[in-house]
Amino acid sequence: MRLLNHGPLQTVTLKDQAYRLIKDAILYRRLQINTVYSQETLCSELHISRTPVREALIELQNEGYIRFVRGRGFQVLELTRQEALDIAEMRREIEMFGAELAAERITDKQLQELEKIQQEMMDEEKHRDSREMYRLDYAFHQLIFQATGNSWLMQMNVKLRENFLRIETQGAFKTPQVAKQVFHEHGRILAALQKRSPALARSAMKRHIHQSYKRNLENVLATGERTENRTE
Repeated sequence: MRLLNHGPLQTVTLKDQAYRLIKDAILYRRLQINTVYSQETLCSELHISRTPVREALIELQNEGYIRFVRGRGFQVLELTRQEALDIAEMRREIEMFGAELAAERITDKQLQELEKIQQEMMDEEKHRDSREMYRLDYAFHQLIFQATGNSWLMQMNVKLRENFLRIETQGAFKTPQVAKQVFHEHGRILAALQKRSPALARSAMKRHIHQSYKRNLENVLATGERTENRTE
């Protein structure tokens, strides 16, 4: 039986490339909230034709990242404060659960990979490339979720981390002092995982997330009883 008429399936289509590039530009603020962008200009900058870019934008619209402006282009949407609080609350809970579960299941190889990422972050700090630091930070947390072996948890983590980038200040690596705080917190998490201690891993992750919210969500997590209950 011949199912393919045009050779092997392509794992990355032009639409997939456009989607990833546009989404990356949204998450790292190269596309600004509420500014109207022309689809034609975007196609020119990406060197991708109109149809795959349009398809990528429709998918991003369905996911709540952008909205189309009739006759003009599209805008990046801002999350409401309620949506931001919900993301922060949910991320906090699954990060702690993920660390706890990972402590029970992480392999020696995964621990070595986690140690390598931690070292790469510390080495990269001298270059002050905050976007690369965020990529490594993302990889650190993602590997912890991979260690859980729970595919649903991994998928949820990806969605939450991406949306978290939309609400945080992205200032965690702007100064050496703050970056060192992150390294120290990661070190505590790594040590707990090396000890295979679920309780220590959960506690270390809880501390890390709390400090991360203090560093990055001052405009969202304003004072108030409900917020304090969420972050303390």
